Amino acid sequence: MKRIIIMAMAVLAVLSSCKKVTPEEQIATFFDAASADTTIAQSIAKIKAQCDDAPFGSEANDRLVDFYTLLLAKDAGIDLDDIYTQDDVIGEGEGEEFARNLVAEVRSRKSDGYDILISAPVEDIDASVAAINVLKLHKKLSAGKDHSIRLLLYQKYRRDTLSGFDTFNAASRDKKEQYLLDMDLMSRDSTSAGKTFLIAEPEHIYKQMEEYLLPYFDRYGRYSFEAGDFRASSYPVKYSYYSYKIDPDDLPCDIAAVAGLIYLLD
Repeated sequence: MKRIIIMAMAVLAVLSSCKKVTPEEQIATFFDAASADTTIAQSIAKIKAQCDDAPFGSEANDRLVDFYTLLLAKDAGIDLDDIYTQDDVIGEGEGEEFARNLVAEVRSRKSDGYDILISAPVEDIDASVAAINVLKLHKKLSAGKDHSIRLLLYQKYRRDTLSGFDTFNAASRDKKEQYLLDMDLMSRDSTSAGKTFLIAEPEHIYKQMEEYLLPYFDRYGRYSFEAGDFRASSYPVKYSYYSYKIDPDDLPCDIAAVAGLIYLLD
């Protein structure tokens, strides 16, 4: 009898571990994990303390990329084989500058050939650390879903150009990489709207997304979807472009919201 009870308990434990997690439960785990993660604020403070004084250009870029690489490997647990840089040069002669994009990946065995891209400007420390932590949440809490997730921290350069993103696009085109969507993160400024996801889609699309997706986030804040005109036409493949301006004063909540939306769209 004792053996039967032990076997029954083992079966129940297996069945319990196989219980399908609901979207509400998964999103709750994102918010709980991000809220409890004290390393987010610590990482930002450390990076800003050591990089804010660097002049704009290659030196600052190198410092930031090195810090982000360490954060990806040690804190997010990304294998070094899945982290790499892309070299880029802008300008000519005395005005030439060398810089690097940073790319990392959490792979899915079930991928259909389309990846999900999370991007942020290298120079935007709050947004870059947020993007790294979105990747971290997916690796720890939802790895193995339908699509691989790739992180791109791109060099934005002067004059508000997107040369680093152009370098990534060219490489993606050569490798025939395809993306389901790109979630681009930037820090919020004084003119930014509240917790709003901007989407390069017709109005009826984001209205449908509000109807079906926003209820998952009601308990965490007043999130919304709005249409935006983005750089989607420059991409090597067609996919949806999303933009979200994170709030440095509410970073864990915004990280969880972005991770949650990507989870629902995956």
